[in-house]
Amino acid sequence: MEKDRKVVIEPASDWSVYSQAWNMAMEHYYWYQENPAFDFNKNEELEEMRSDFENRENMFFFAYADTPVDVVGILGLRHNNLMARIRRWEPAALPAFRKTNVAKVLLEYAIDALASLGVKRVSSHSKYPVDSPELVANHLDLYSNAGFKKRLQDSVDLVMPLSSIPHSSVRTSEIQVETGDNYTFEDLASIVVKSFTSTPEERKIHGFDKTVTEHIQATALLQRMADGFYGESPDELRKVAVVDGVSAGYLGAFIVESKYKPLTGVLGPMAVLPDYRRRGIALHLIEMTLHTLKDYGCKFAAVGTPAANTSAIRLYEKAGFNLNCRLVNLEREL
Repeated sequence: MEKDRKVVIEPASDWSVYSQAWNMAMEHYYWYQENPAFDFNKNEELEEMRSDFENRENMFFFAYADTPVDVVGILGLRHNNLMARIRRWEPAALPAFRKTNVAKVLLEYAIDALASLGVKRVSSHSKYPVDSPELVANHLDLYSNAGFKKRLQDSVDLVMPLSSIPHSSVRTSEIQVETGDNYTFEDLASIVVKSFTSTPEERKIHGFDKTVTEHIQATALLQRMADGFYGESPDELRKVAVVDGVSAGYLGAFIVESKYKPLTGVLGPMAVLPDYRRRGIALHLIEMTLHTLKDYGCKFAAVGTPAANTSAIRLYEKAGFNLNCRLVNLEREL
């Protein structure tokens, strides 16, 4: 197929053909081959995609070379009223057609189809290893050329195995740690918001995230976590550091279960009030949380933060985490 040869786009209605084409389009990606602990997983993706495929409000497309005989590319997206989200690592061309215009034509076709339905905004989410930006370069160029722009700051996640938790050398005798059941969600939200908005630099880094910068939304986030919205989050995974009778820091966590991946605990939000920083409170809270997660059977721990938050990245690395992936959110108004 020549670079600019005509591509025919048709709605996909056969799951077996679509899933086979998807596997062929994705099999060269690292996450498809390796099944990393805290990243995309091919089995989870297929399971979620099949559920989406059965919902006729969602859209799935085949790309053919000239006539509907051989599939050369695929694109799936979730559609909900005025919003749509393109599936991860899509549009995707099959191996022999990656240097052609298949992905571009698929994306343009999908945008036109969404606009005709009155959709106002379409988004895409990319995640790739921090040390391998070349894996996603063409993908990001495709979206940039199609008019997509970054909606949020880039973020990173860090991961560590819980088989050997590093022991902190920080003196912790002055730090008392209590569990979250002794506090209201409003109390905990106050610690979070004061911590994430205490300096102009912190407000610049976190200002886009109202769940840590606005009291009402921070309270709602903590309530959802405790209710198990993101994963199991018992009282023991809400830890408050108390120094001289003052609630000085907070760290929450929840446990993500998957039949395809190891049990993983996710940390956050991590908050220490300005007057109590550089005393080892954050490291102590992290270490205690890691041990609790291990007691609950977790094999890994993960945490996310804005890529610009270099001080937090250094903190988590000191606690034993390793930089894992970078996340990019793109969006286009229609």
